[in-house]
Amino acid sequence: MRILYLVGDSRSGSTLLQHLLSLQPGVHALGELRRLGALSRASEPCACGAPLGECEFWCDVCGETPAEARTTERVPGGATWRALLLREAAAIRGGLIPAGSLFRAKAHAVAQECFRLYEAVAAKTGAELLIDNSKEPDHFLHMHASYPEHVAPVFLHRDGRGILWSKMRRTGKSASDAIQGYVWMQRLIETARRGVGLDKATELRYEDLCQDPRAELERLLKPYGVPVETTDLGQLPDVRHDIGGSPTFKGAEKREIRLDERWREALPADALAEFERRAGRLNRFRGYKD
Repeated sequence: MRILYLVGDSRSGSTLLQHLLSLQPGVHALGELRRLGALSRASEPCACGAPLGECEFWCDVCGETPAEARTTERVPGGATWRALLLREAAAIRGGLIPAGSLFRAKAHAVAQECFRLYEAVAAKTGAELLIDNSKEPDHFLHMHASYPEHVAPVFLHRDGRGILWSKMRRTGKSASDAIQGYVWMQRLIETARRGVGLDKATELRYEDLCQDPRAELERLLKPYGVPVETTDLGQLPDVRHDIGGSPTFKGAEKREIRLDERWREALPADALAEFERRAGRLNRFRGYKD
């Protein structure tokens, strides 16, 4: 059993990627496993339409109500949390067990619970490759530190201006708040990339995935010996059990692969100018220069 962990910002195309991967033989997408307990306690639905706490698939996988799943942890926040994250990344890069017994114990407990669910899903579905779309860099580092032979990352990138526009449109956030969140997340992603080592950091750009999905999927899946049979999202099953993710993929609703660059026309000039001032250099570091 292997796990591809998608690491990236929200609104970066991770739901599209996980569904394309799930269409391939022997691959199963879990969705945002990190949020399983929280989403269940909030009575959020599974992709099958049932509340997570009542979904037979997840109740069977968990062996109890999904609301009891401890797939994330409470973190100190602020500078303390940032320092702990950097220490964990540095330890991983050095081939060591991350330092800090209390922090490591909490992080490892979370990783153990997630891995137990991975094993249960693999046993139930027969899948050999699981897709975890949790996205969070810190949660990925916990998983990779505990199970380095099983958990591998895919760092998913998108033009930050597209992320900015999508967050403003979907959540109603101001440009300033959305830019601040983008910069923060990119720094965390970079910490995780350097933690696992840039030579092991598989990268994928949302724009490349939309323009040539088959080629990008073949590149990602080649190390696992999984053939790409289709990129037709219309073949997604009517009943799925992935959790969280984009609302445009709820239930049995299907979508075509379409590059979304509406930000080029819709993003206000003042928001674009603020993004360039605060995050333009970082966006160019990701390869977005036009």
